[in-house]
Amino acid sequence: MSIANAAAFVRTQPNWATTIGQICDEWDGEVQTGPFGSQLHASDYEDDGTPVVMPQDMKDGKIVCDRIVRVGSDHVSRLNRHQLRPGDIVFSRRGDVTRFAVVTEVEAGWLCGTGSMRIRLNSPEIDVGFVRRYLQQEAVGKWLTHHAKGVTMPNLNTKIVRDLPFIYPPLPEQRRIAEVLDRADALRAKRRAALAQLDELTQSLFLDMFGDPVTNPKKLRKASLGELIKLKSGEFLPASGMAEAGPYPVFGGNGINGYHDQFMFETPQVIIGRVGVYCGCVHVSPPRSWVTDNALYVNERGPDVDVEYLACQHVAFEVQGATDPCGSVEVLPC
Repeated sequence: MSIANAAAFVRTQPNWATTIGQICDEWDGEVQTGPFGSQLHASDYEDDGTPVVMPQDMKDGKIVCDRIVRVGSDHVSRLNRHQLRPGDIVFSRRGDVTRFAVVTEVEAGWLCGTGSMRIRLNSPEIDVGFVRRYLQQEAVGKWLTHHAKGVTMPNLNTKIVRDLPFIYPPLPEQRRIAEVLDRADALRAKRRAALAQLDELTQSLFLDMFGDPVTNPKKLRKASLGELIKLKSGEFLPASGMAEAGPYPVFGGNGINGYHDQFMFETPQVIIGRVGVYCGCVHVSPPRSWVTDNALYVNERGPDVDVEYLACQHVAFEVQGATDPCGSVEVLPC
């Protein structure tokens, strides 16, 4: 049973539908705001000491330590009411109010930081793994965003978080749901790793066959990209204009970003991201696809330029660090 299906079933069980605040009240839990800036200053941070969990340290329901700050033992003693326990949930209380993380044994004794809020349910009837999955739902994020205060920057307070609806099945079912979703995440991670290795293999094979495109050790004929192809921007298609159930993929700069009930092309296209961090990203579309104006596609090409080879050639230049995907790189046609 998925969380969505469980939620639909739970609606028929009034005692399973509650709020974060009601659970805290029943089990002597609490929702507490982290220390204010007047209690903990940037000048208090040290290279060593106890980590302080800020919103920037919350990712995918877990605490990450890439940029975490630390404080000395004197500050920990002074702010001991903000220390974290396993099973606590820390939330971002301003900005991206959907950010949160579940505290594990590893983070026991760390501090809830400024800009954060701590939830301590204390309930033996609720599995913390299920809580993490529940809070990751899009509907929960939308609820928090909708109820947050502030115009220029959303803010949460303890009342809003206490009012957050929480629906849960019996404990064994909670654990089963969390376990199934954890396994699905692990499978997706393995698949991403396998695809990354496959990409590296493809690039390696290309270099073995044709040599480094920059040094051209095989002395293949060289031509500028502009001599061989012409690029054209895709057509504007906002997300609101797409057909969610449509059969045709919509390509932007970062690959498929939706589906539509219409297509622009009958045949596969070489697509190049043209804006932002995806500038230069290359994709080959399947037959019948749409390309948005966040990407370029090969509008015309010479008779001796193969679509798949062109895409592989451009990937090879990306690996070598080329930064201009729109005409200054050289390709080596077969």
